[in-house]
Amino acid sequence: ATYLAKIIVTPQRAGEIPAAVLYKREKLALRRLILRAFERPVRLQRQWCGAQAGVSDMLSNRIPFCRSAGIAKAVATLTLGFAVLGAPSPAAAASRADVTVTIISLKALDKMDDFSQGDFYARITIDGDVQNTAVVKQDVEIKPNWKITKKVNAGVVKVKIEILDKDVSKDDPIDVNRVANKRDLDFTINTKSCRIEGFSSTYRCDTTIKRAGQEAKKAELAFKVSVNK
Repeated sequence: ATYLAKIIVTPQRAGEIPAAVLYKREKLALRRLILRAFERPVRLQRQWCGAQAGVSDMLSNRIPFCRSAGIAKAVATLTLGFAVLGAPSPAAAASRADVTVTIISLKALDKMDDFSQGDFYARITIDGDVQNTAVVKQDVEIKPNWKITKKVNAGVVKVKIEILDKDVSKDDPIDVNRVANKRDLDFTINTKSCRIEGFSSTYRCDTTIKRAGQEAKKAELAFKVSVNK
């Protein structure tokens, strides 16, 4: 009991042991503790009851401790202990979150190509992971509802949104940023507070954000960012 209380109550020292590693160590230690707690009593039960059965089968059957239910109960309790230990740690689960970027709409503000409309798609980077959406061909204004999701560690996460026009030779970046010489959008989201920063204003999760470019091949973009903890 002292050992059990020690490994549960002792706090994690910041920066030394990651929460997931700490939980794994505790889980293994608790498994060993449960095995030790049940191994000897069950073995003694079998030995003692076997000795009693040698004297009198009736005596053995009349003692609840010697019935098969006694061992079955111990095994059931042991199984329950492993089931509890196998459950995800609340602290470890809380340290992860799903970040989803949804492209709600995109509207071309000038001509994308000389002889055709744009073939739009989005390239979204969440915490360093780059993903592309499908391509919507030959349209000026679209409402694609593109969704890109990435599981990340809780805290501040970097996000980048790029809108591109699919071409045969080279895909052209579309300007959706009002800042000069900057066509894409870079910002951060704090999964704990749900604050989105990197713009002139601070936004909250699930708020529709609109941005429009000022240079050639520009468009107006509407999107939102969600966090599922």
